[in-house]
Amino acid sequence: MALILIADDRKEDVQDLIEELEHKGHSVVYCGCSRDAQGEIHHGHINFGIFDLMMPRYREDTEVSADLGGLLLIREAARRLPSAKVALYTSGIEERYQKLALEMNPNLPIYIKRETPIQKIIDDLGL
Repeated sequence: MALILIADDRKEDVQDLIEELEHKGHSVVYCGCSRDAQGEIHHGHINFGIFDLMMPRYREDTEVSADLGGLLLIREAARRLPSAKVALYTSGIEERYQKLALEMNPNLPIYIKRETPIQKIIDDLGL
């Protein structure tokens, strides 16, 4: 079974996916900001990453600022875990971000829209 890193600043958006992946026997690590997810990538044990495109880099008590945290994670995964599969999980992705994501990680064939049914996501990811 796979160790899957899911990074999304809104856990409620991915909770059902997390539960279904765990039900199928996978281990899931959830991170609510890209800085925490980078730490998990640096550990080097991730087989698969599912990253929200627009998420905060840092989560602090007083302020959370959104940025393209998912793209930063794609680049880190390509550098540190070249054999890991990665996917962008987002409401919609502009063509310029698709191109940038592919430049950062050529192994990124998967874009998942948030409204996609969970079983289809799991099937598309090969999990």
